[in-house]
Amino acid sequence: MAVHLINQSSRLATAAHLVVDGDTVIATNDGAALSAMEVFADRPVTIALLEGASITPKAMPTTKSLKIISEADWVRYTTGDETVVSWG
Repeated sequence: MAVHLINQSSRLATAAHLVVDGDTVIATNDGAALSAMEVFADRPVTIALLEGASITPKAMPTTKSLKIISEADWVRYTTGDETVVSWG
């Protein structure tokens, strides 16, 4: 399993080719989260959004589960044993 940090929606197309089933994609903003939810709608990939990064959490679609993570969760994901890839 790998953790992919998506900071810019424009980088998602490139990242999508390297995300495999079971990976976690962490978005740092609404746009990246929405894009990730669309790209991985039919794949078993966990999509997470950093708590406080969303300015409109109620506007997020519910078609794909979006996990909201805390800063402590962020640290656990990025310092754990999994490979971490940051996409701009």
